[in-house]
Amino acid sequence: MGKADKDHWHGEPVRYYAGIFGNKWSLLILRDMIFDGKRSFGAFLDSPEKIATNILTTRLGEMVEAGVIAKVMPKRKGARAVYILTPRGRAMLPVIFAIMDWAAREDPDSTPDASLLGALRDTPSMLKVKLLAEIDAADKAALA
Repeated sequence: MGKADKDHWHGEPVRYYAGIFGNKWSLLILRDMIFDGKRSFGAFLDSPEKIATNILTTRLGEMVEAGVIAKVMPKRKGARAVYILTPRGRAMLPVIFAIMDWAAREDPDSTPDASLLGALRDTPSMLKVKLLAEIDAADKAALA
């Protein structure tokens, strides 16, 4: 996508969102980072949806470029790069909550975790605080 194409995706909220998250893989990567603490390329490959390596490479690069995640090197010698959520990525929590709530209501085959869905509907601000603490812990562990 050239610069002119990228600029075309700004200026309208839904179009802007679609330009960053307009594919299933980006949302699933975000899901894995938020709820499963995944931070490495290999961990993303192990997700049940079985993303192809070339698609994963592309999506991670796009998410880094969009400022939703950052690619960083852990402190330990010989470690591979990991991905952490940026403040911009963390700001997606309410969006993910809304998607989960909608899908749980609309998809008869959806099987969300009952306690998570309950917290999402009853105490979303407390759930957000809990998840942000878990995200911080996963980032710290990945960077150690």
